[in-house]
Amino acid sequence: MITGGAGFIGSHLAERLLKENAGVTILDNFSVGKRENIPHSCEVVNGDVCDREALNEISNDDYSNFEVIFVDNGSTDRSVQRLFGSVPRVRVVRNQRSLGIGGGCNVGIRHARGKYIASLANDTKVVQVPEIAHF
Repeated sequence: MITGGAGFIGSHLAERLLKENAGVTILDNFSVGKRENIPHSCEVVNGDVCDREALNEISNDDYSNFEVIFVDNGSTDRSVQRLFGSVPRVRVVRNQRSLGIGGGCNVGIRHARGKYIASLANDTKVVQVPEIAHF
């Protein structure tokens, strides 16, 4: 699954994974990205990663081969910890100060244990699987 897959980075990551014969699902709310950026053989979920209920549903799914890491990139209100700190299978990593988008992504990648890594942004949304559309 690639979140923000309709954007520049996510769509290029999808193309690369497809070349390696990987199955690719794009999760995006299209607030920034465009549907035409998504390769045609990808499944698309129109949703938002900041939806706590959806994250709880994913966490209770039988499929367990994934991890979710939220990087609190120097916020002063600790809202990320309050929102997602108690969601099963979600790990919150807190930076003392903002490292910018690239620095925040790099911190998340350093904490990741998976073979494939997708960076999340605030323009993605998680929804239930029945809302998947094929393009």
